[in-house]
Amino acid sequence: MRKQTLLTVILSIIGMTVAGITFTSCSKDKTSIEDNLLIGKWIFDKTISNSNIEIHNNRCNSKSDYIDFLSNGTLLEVVYNKNCNIDEENSYEWKKLSDSSLTLKYTDLVFNNETLDFDKKVNVKLYCKIKEITSNQLVLQFEKILINGQIPKEEGFQQIGTTVYYQRK
Repeated sequence: MRKQTLLTVILSIIGMTVAGITFTSCSKDKTSIEDNLLIGKWIFDKTISNSNIEIHNNRCNSKSDYIDFLSNGTLLEVVYNKNCNIDEENSYEWKKLSDSSLTLKYTDLVFNNETLDFDKKVNVKLYCKIKEITSNQLVLQFEKILINGQIPKEEGFQQIGTTVYYQRK
């Protein structure tokens, strides 16, 4: 089973959009981002996309893959391999936009996709809605994506709707 990290969510969204799958986003939520609740480590739990639920399976038996919201605006993503060594470590910039939304910015993403012609470094910015935040659970819904500062013209990027669940580490 494929690991679900923020980077794989980004790539999945781009890939599904290229394949012609569109998502709908939920109505606005009135959850308020409380910085003191958001800051800290969150373990990947599950992803819901297009009504499909995928439970996150850690490859390491003794360490869990996680994201870490730092108070300086950095989001670290750590993924372990089956030998419990760090396999992936990605850094994002996060920014609070309103009481219930934030952006995650990933710079210098490199992948090759003939349809979108991403044969070079691109900057990806995700707009997220916090659907739920408690001391033990964080639920993010990805609502919009910008690639190199532009909304891609391909159908589906405007409302992507993928939801990711996290548990407090």
